Amino acid sequence: MPTKRAPRNTLDISQQAMQKISQEINKNPLELFHIPMARRLVTIERLKTYSSEGVSRAETQDSAVIDQAAEYNAKQLGRLVALDRPQFLIDVLPCIWPLYNRRASATVLCVGPRSENEIFMLISKGFRAENITGLDLISYSEFVDVGDMHAMPYADNSFDVVFLGWVLGYSNDCQKAANEVIRVTKPGGYVAVGVERPVPETLAVKDGDHGIDGTYFYSVDELIALFGEHVRETVFRVDDHPTLAHETVHLMAIMELE
Repeated sequence: MPTKRAPRNTLDISQQAMQKISQEINKNPLELFHIPMARRLVTIERLKTYSSEGVSRAETQDSAVIDQAAEYNAKQLGRLVALDRPQFLIDVLPCIWPLYNRRASATVLCVGPRSENEIFMLISKGFRAENITGLDLISYSEFVDVGDMHAMPYADNSFDVVFLGWVLGYSNDCQKAANEVIRVTKPGGYVAVGVERPVPETLAVKDGDHGIDGTYFYSVDELIALFGEHVRETVFRVDDHPTLAHETVHLMAIMELE
């Protein structure tokens, strides 16, 4: 007869274990970035501290940027909406074995991070802070350069990974943005893209709480097509599904470029 055990929904962590965990975190505070709650709190704390000194905005932006994009994102910065959404895609990056082996030296461009949360997510996956660069129309952080994804201020073949987390919708010319990504990505580098396929009944909603009128995507094939003949392999993709017709769907792809 099986031994009677405590209910599986009961999990006690001893005080001794908690003390050891605390000691390890004190040695390496960046371990906290593995914990979504802790990462969110650090993001909020730094946002309050540094944004009080002012939020920088790009002096010029390409005509392909949708109207009011910078203003909208500055407003959403304070609300911290969709803060954890990039995790869906960032979690996959270390699963790509050739990339896993060189995370410590890989250079990463994070396009449109809005806050520092995406930066902290990347750090939690083994990418080094000194090798991560953010690019956005707005910035309060030393990690994020002010600039436009349609005219990136970086040399050709600069990055091993380019991460575009739910940012292509802010472009009226996604091909132009994709061409810039291709230009700054090293041969053999990876491009990770995530977008939201809208729920049909919300397409008419354009107010500040639900979004602004930008570019919509309805399939992963549309994302991959932007990078065309430069794609050597699509190593990860998450497609739409007929059972989710009336739910928000996140379309995602990670591509290795030639």
